[in-house]
Amino acid sequence: MKCIIFSVVAITILLSSCTALTPNDQQVVSPEGLFQNSAKQFEPRQILVTLAAKDKDRWPLLEEELLRDYPLTKNGAFPLQSLGIQCLVFIVPAQSDMSQLITELSQDARVDSVQKNSFFINQLNKYSDPYAKLQHGVEQIGAHKVHHKVTGKGVRIAIIDTGIDTKHLDLANQIILQENFVEQGDKSFTSDRHGTAVAGVIAAIANNSIGIYGVAPGAEILGLKSCSYEDHNKDYAICSSWTLARALDFAILESVDIVNFSLSGPQDNLLTRIINEGLKKKIIFVAATDDRNDQLGFPASHPDVIAVMAAENRLAGEMDLQQMKNKNILLAPGKEILSTAPDNSYDFFSGSSLATAIVSGSVALLMEKNAHLPVDEAYLLLAHPESINMCRAMPNSC
Repeated sequence: MKCIIFSVVAITILLSSCTALTPNDQQVVSPEGLFQNSAKQFEPRQILVTLAAKDKDRWPLLEEELLRDYPLTKNGAFPLQSLGIQCLVFIVPAQSDMSQLITELSQDARVDSVQKNSFFINQLNKYSDPYAKLQHGVEQIGAHKVHHKVTGKGVRIAIIDTGIDTKHLDLANQIILQENFVEQGDKSFTSDRHGTAVAGVIAAIANNSIGIYGVAPGAEILGLKSCSYEDHNKDYAICSSWTLARALDFAILESVDIVNFSLSGPQDNLLTRIINEGLKKKIIFVAATDDRNDQLGFPASHPDVIAVMAAENRLAGEMDLQQMKNKNILLAPGKEILSTAPDNSYDFFSGSSLATAIVSGSVALLMEKNAHLPVDEAYLLLAHPESINMCRAMPNSC
């Protein structure tokens, strides 16, 4: 069984499906070394500068002034409608001190906020579905015991990840909308493994005599591609603050109920602002912990985001229930999880990415019964020192 853990310099999506990495493979790699001929969203030495809503009428003028007053080259711009702000993307020339420039811009009254464009890398039985008996993760949490009453019907889940192979027969019509936030990323949806695996865990069709079934097969999935592979022969995909911010903004405007973040990394202030806006709209965010560094990582470290750790993680075995409650951590199966893969295939995957998908599906089951379920209540219903259990969370549905 191959075991791959994808790590990052900034935010990491954790997923595995091949041979174990050697120590040299597991070292953190600079994003500049990962993507040398990639989309503009992943070019090195980029910063994101936001302009405040109150200055909307002056945005074009402010942009011109910033380009005049600082050694910057414009590489993009996009509005974040959920926050009412404008985001400008600039490249800082190699001869300029990026940290110093960020400090100067942060003190400029014309600037709402400024930060680096951080990089994020992937982390990886009575059904007619022939592989159902192999789905120990879904069975372990007891999802199959509640499906006769709840399937996540009507619950909208945004998967912010790589693309999803919507041509997979076990995902047909499950993806109600798919958007791309990566330059030319729409060309590779059907070959994107990570997002396809996450989607399968959450919402693969049940009782279609094909493959597997998802934790919440009745849920409506929005596939928001913000991560991309430089080379599909490689086992990692990369995302950035730029792409993730746009995907998050889109998810909020689409009134999703749940956002699945199968990724983890360092603090990101712009993404925090957008998540906070989503929380005001009662969206539940579910995020993977950092398997590689035995840390929460971001956005799992956000106090109102449900953090998920694979139950098989070494650190999970060292924590008690109180520690998990203090850190808002849920444990879910994350080892050798069978899921969908491109070209109508299936594979086993491991890591907190899959555990996160299991939790997102579980929250969808709860939300079918309570559309306005608060995030803290969802956490408490699923919390357990070993793993989540849907019969305990929904005793009237078993």
